[in-house]
Amino acid sequence: MGWILKSYEELTKDELYALLHLRAVIFIVEQNSPYIDPDNKDQLSHHLLYQENDGSISACCRLLPPGVLFRESAIGRVVVRADRRGQGLARDMMLQAAEWLEQRWPAAGIKLSGQLYLEDFYKSCGFRTVSDVYLEDGIRHVSMIRYRYCGVKYLGHSCFAVETPKRVLLFDYGSIPDRSSWEVAAASLPDLCNRPLYIFSSHQHADHYTADTLQLFPQAAFFLHGHDGEPNNRLEKKIVTGESTDKSAAVYPRQTLMLDDMLICCSGSSDQGVAYLIAAPEITVMHGGDLARWDDLPQYSDVQQAETTWLAECIQRTGKPDLAMLAASTSDGWQEAPLLDGLEDLLQKLQPEFVIPMHAYGYEHLYDSFKIWLENSSELNKKTDSAVLKKPGQYIAVPLKSVTC
Repeated sequence: MGWILKSYEELTKDELYALLHLRAVIFIVEQNSPYIDPDNKDQLSHHLLYQENDGSISACCRLLPPGVLFRESAIGRVVVRADRRGQGLARDMMLQAAEWLEQRWPAAGIKLSGQLYLEDFYKSCGFRTVSDVYLEDGIRHVSMIRYRYCGVKYLGHSCFAVETPKRVLLFDYGSIPDRSSWEVAAASLPDLCNRPLYIFSSHQHADHYTADTLQLFPQAAFFLHGHDGEPNNRLEKKIVTGESTDKSAAVYPRQTLMLDDMLICCSGSSDQGVAYLIAAPEITVMHGGDLARWDDLPQYSDVQQAETTWLAECIQRTGKPDLAMLAASTSDGWQEAPLLDGLEDLLQKLQPEFVIPMHAYGYEHLYDSFKIWLENSSELNKKTDSAVLKKPGQYIAVPLKSVTC
């Protein structure tokens, strides 16, 4: 008959009985592991079943939302009846289950507790081992994960919330555009699901920064805010000590630092503050702040070129960005040749996998112009994909290609 995916409430009594019977036959009798299989998680799960023509169930697993079993979504209770093994059911089931979870919670990641003898099989389905061997119900297991996507939520102008399976990064949540009509500031964030929230402000202009950040987001793990270095020294490789609290710190051009498990490289800007290149184990992301070739004057073109060259040196340590959010317009709605020339220079040097244009609140049609320009560049579009987000609250999933965790 084929595969059936149902919530707990949608299962018939016969289907529920059949899957619990199959799990008992395999997990308790065949594997000689006396334990209580019903654990009050089935009610919170979806169940993927393979039903034969005679109505019997020959394979099943359960799919759990993020936060129920692990911080990630989860696949568990994976079982295939003995007479149907070796026929591809297990692989088909795992791939269908993973794809369904990634469609529903793309940035949550997937975790499973797999029996050790199946480790290579799960690896062939896109999972990686992240633990030593441990005993679960007397059987050797390993923890395994599959991280394939980050989620990006556009919040207007240069503000984005980027969520990965391990953390949420909030960039340039300024007091402009006006968000006072939103019920609470936290409504702009994805559900944290016990993930830490890190906040980054590129500089002190109101469209990128608000002094109330930590009051708006008290759950933040840390807040980094960009400042200028000493006058006329933006091109020097020097670290400047800034103001800090137990949950915030100022950062300056050409500064690198470790924040928890993230390597953060702060270039200078052709306006004020910094641009961020952030390398976490699961993602490398760039937020360009106001680093752009705003005009063909040397004060913009020389600084933009120099800072982009410095960032290109940094990617020897961070890897190429999976995601870059870059200024594609002036605040008053211009997208002239110098700005696009600067973007071309940056894209050639950093080669991000995926780009989202920003800095055009009120002139969102210029995001479309950027995408058309990129698609018409035969050299750039071979290396870099892009998406246009125009409406605050719009959300997309972006593939991760350089995951190392």
